[in-house]
Amino acid sequence: MTSDVVVRVGFRPGSRTARGRLFDALLGILSKGSLRVMYWIGTDVQRLVAEVEGGAAPLRTRAMSRTHWHLAGSSRLRSELAAVGVDARLVDFPSFVSMPVGSLPEMPSRFTALTYIPDFRSGFYGGDVILQLARARPDVDFVVMGGDGTWAGDAPANVRFVGWVSDPSSLYARSSCVLRLPEHDSVGATAAEALLYGRPLIYTESLPYSKLVDRELPSVLAALDDLHHAHSKGDLLPNVDASNWAKQEFDPESRFARLANVLREMA
Repeated sequence: MTSDVVVRVGFRPGSRTARGRLFDALLGILSKGSLRVMYWIGTDVQRLVAEVEGGAAPLRTRAMSRTHWHLAGSSRLRSELAAVGVDARLVDFPSFVSMPVGSLPEMPSRFTALTYIPDFRSGFYGGDVILQLARARPDVDFVVMGGDGTWAGDAPANVRFVGWVSDPSSLYARSSCVLRLPEHDSVGATAAEALLYGRPLIYTESLPYSKLVDRELPSVLAALDDLHHAHSKGDLLPNVDASNWAKQEFDPESRFARLANVLREMA
């Protein structure tokens, strides 16, 4: 049985790895006769750009040439793809996010920063910066979800690793702010959820209602200190406007409906 449309998400065509070539070959067989769509959502774009800038020619591979349409999960990704010759249609990526129920939770009495760092990609997600922050600000609690901290060595006592969390609602409720410091991003779920829960977001990407920083300690520390100071004065409150905006912007049903409509148009 052949599908009308086959959507490939995240695992890019034309990768030079053995696994990538095997995946290309299998998908080429399984999707024969179907419309092939590549949905670019983040690190896949970063790696494609790096290969092109390094002199490789992934755009000339058979898997890329057999891809009929390209979708980009964010405006930034669309621009990065265009810079290396890939024309992609913007369709914001529909990811499932944790939504607050009822009124927004009040800020905790102790200033607490929440972040997401999986063990196998700690460098990519700014793990070293988080440890530097924790050492510089021992009076701030840092909660890390996504991993057990196997990368952190002798982490400061004010850093707590909670592993993979299927329902992070209680963590957002107990946080004063959220840090998201990846090298490259397409508005990850952690960023969206921070705003949904009305929490200040310190972020390495430009996003409404967030504090834009680079990945260097002074930049992140200054943003964190501003929030800590506001919290100490009792001025740090849940941001209702940010939450309302995020509910509209990141609603998964609306985004899935948009994706479905675009795929129907392509077919």
